[in-house]
Amino acid sequence: MSKTQAPWIIKGYETFAIEGPLGLKVERLAKAVGKHKSSFYHHFAELDIFIAVLLETHLHHASIMAKEEAAGTTLEEFIDVLVAHKTDLLFNRHRRRLFRPGIFSGHYGANHRACPLNPRHHQLAA
Repeated sequence: MSKTQAPWIIKGYETFAIEGPLGLKVERLAKAVGKHKSSFYHHFAELDIFIAVLLETHLHHASIMAKEEAAGTTLEEFIDVLVAHKTDLLFNRHRRRLFRPGIFSGHYGANHRACPLNPRHHQLAA
């Protein structure tokens, strides 16, 4: 993530976590980060690409969370990880909804289950 992309990704990630994909409106994000809409399109070209970047960001965050959870040995440490990653957990909740039939399921082709980000993909492919 470049220094100029970071504000977009951070705000987009937070917005997605709280509101889901329907909260991702370019004009609204631009106002929140104090940039012009043209800056968004310069970095991401279209909303679908931006959502893909947010999903990649989430996979990175989920990997960190999994390592922290695995290193914990007490219930308190586990709870600390959950609290520290509450935005990531909320993001994941909305991410799962992306792969249900309906709005935004077409972002990854006609068969939404074929997306490699879908946790069921590996079971279906086997």
